[in-house]
Amino acid sequence: MTRHILIDADILAYKAAFSKSSTSIASLIEKIDEIFKRILDNVQERFGEDIIVKAYLTGSNNFRKELSQDYKAHRTGEKPVLLNLVREYILDAYPCEVVEGQEADDAIAIEATKLYPKAVIVSIDKDFRQVPGLLYNPGRDTWEDITEFQGLKAFYTQMLTGDVTDNIKGVWKVGPIRAETILKGATTELEMWKRCLDAYERDYDRAVMNGRLLWLRRYENQLWTPPEG
Repeated sequence: MTRHILIDADILAYKAAFSKSSTSIASLIEKIDEIFKRILDNVQERFGEDIIVKAYLTGSNNFRKELSQDYKAHRTGEKPVLLNLVREYILDAYPCEVVEGQEADDAIAIEATKLYPKAVIVSIDKDFRQVPGLLYNPGRDTWEDITEFQGLKAFYTQMLTGDVTDNIKGVWKVGPIRAETILKGATTELEMWKRCLDAYERDYDRAVMNGRLLWLRRYENQLWTPPEG
């Protein structure tokens, strides 16, 4: 079975641009190639040569910023000086798509859903733990085969805890341990949603907004809606 390797290149680009060992353009390019080679070597060790590789970079006009002006609003610091050069090199050197209107994460999740179970997502981003299928974390060199239920639980856990990285505020004083307690015993998505809504003190609009900001799309132009019941 041909495996489709879907690489989250956003984080790899930042990692290379921030690398202290990259003191020149040549060393920066060497760092990028090193990261990609390590990923492909580990993937091929598991699946052999029958793979199709594609990387994704986020472009402009992320729909989440239209939903909420607070989304990633705290990111006011300057980006790495050589980040654009890194992105351009990835585009030139590897099969790569720049995603417009949404994040690279969404495009990856959509493609992984279409190709399931033949897709392998490659990323260190915990957000992908909501997407059913095989996830390879190159930072930890770990593999997870995520079921649909595990993916839903990861998503509703994030709804409860929020996401500091993206400036999404969850339920006050709810971290992973408290979230686990709230969701314990829930066996359906509807049960998880109802428990989240209770934790949000029935603030439906805020809960739905956070869900829409956190959910990775499974098809084009999807806008998350809670289960009915």
